Amino acid sequence: MLFGRIVLQSDVWASVFLRLGLLLSAGPALLLTVRSEVSSRVHRIVGYSLFVASVVLGVHGWISLWGDWKLPVSWPTASFFVVSAAVQLLAWGLIGLLLSRLHRAKPAIPDRTVFGFLLALVFGNLLYGFTPAAVAGVHFVLAILIVNLFRQFKLS
Repeated sequence: MLFGRIVLQSDVWASVFLRLGLLLSAGPALLLTVRSEVSSRVHRIVGYSLFVASVVLGVHGWISLWGDWKLPVSWPTASFFVVSAAVQLLAWGLIGLLLSRLHRAKPAIPDRTVFGFLLALVFGNLLYGFTPAAVAGVHFVLAILIVNLFRQFKLS
């Protein structure tokens, strides 16, 4: 069996954390539907709480990886961890970039840049098998993009 499928099916805690990620990624959309009443302070609170939750979920994914020693058969260990780390850092980098723009009240990131980051994340996830860290990272990138989208509406 492949690593990602084993972890996502058998690790109950990873499943719970991923469902929590889905709920939290839908939360900002519900919270920010009335953009005229939402202050920049609420944007920051939502953004930073999502970032912290993303880090927690990512660390949980790495702990489950090291604790169970479930590695894919076809990948050498070193290259698997290099790709895993690159995808997770890419997710956190995009979240950090969006948060810094929100914090400094800068205009939203151009659509091409965001689309490029998301394509890289999806490709990286497909490449090494949708681990909990990667899936959680994508959920929270999408949540931050929702916040960024409402920020863009507010500025225009």
